[in-house]
Amino acid sequence: MITFQLSGEVLGQTRFAFSPLSEVTLSLRLLGRPHLAHLHARWLRLTRARLGGVDLPLLLAVAPPGKWIPSCLVPSADTTKVTIEEQLTDLTHVSPAELEADLAQIWGDRRRPSCLTDLLDAGARGPGILAEKLWEYWTAAIAPHWPRICAVLEADVAFRAGALAERGLFALLDDLHAEVTVQGHDLLVDKPHHADGTYRATRLILTPLAQSMISTQRTSATLRGQGGAY
Repeated sequence: MITFQLSGEVLGQTRFAFSPLSEVTLSLRLLGRPHLAHLHARWLRLTRARLGGVDLPLLLAVAPPGKWIPSCLVPSADTTKVTIEEQLTDLTHVSPAELEADLAQIWGDRRRPSCLTDLLDAGARGPGILAEKLWEYWTAAIAPHWPRICAVLEADVAFRAGALAERGLFALLDDLHAEVTVQGHDLLVDKPHHADGTYRATRLILTPLAQSMISTQRTSATLRGQGGAY
């Protein structure tokens, strides 16, 4: 169990933000599943014809389905106005060592696809190459639907703002996700494959994700504590 200690200062600064790159990453993980969920089948039919120029083998290798997600591909944001261009620019500044560590955690002892080896062999150019490939995918698969996705995200924020007014902040946090509960001033995250730990949160950013909501009807939370983002 991961425990975040929430102070009054943190609760007073709780806010919502959108993360376009996180939407991209989650959609790739969905594409990598053996059986695509029915709710996503129409999106794939509309998108398939646009994916001819996209390097899907590389992108699916970088963000495969499973327990772990590359940290650099699910960046936190500070507002609902962040753009994919800003987040991909940030990605180009990720160090090759950080990218390699993310991929090593995901793939473990399994044999990696040759496209990943080529990406890492590119050294300092690797994060920029990955950002370019993600931009091509964004343009083909996500950008045409982004206005509608934003409408879904904004509706979720409005719904939760109403819930906050009716039931209070702790009730709102307790309804974020099936893995998240609140006990007193502690926010508990049930992640069996993560090491247990207790952290003092310094800020709390709620990030609704359309891909996540389609699957679980929940909002994700980005928490920053003394040890970083979780």
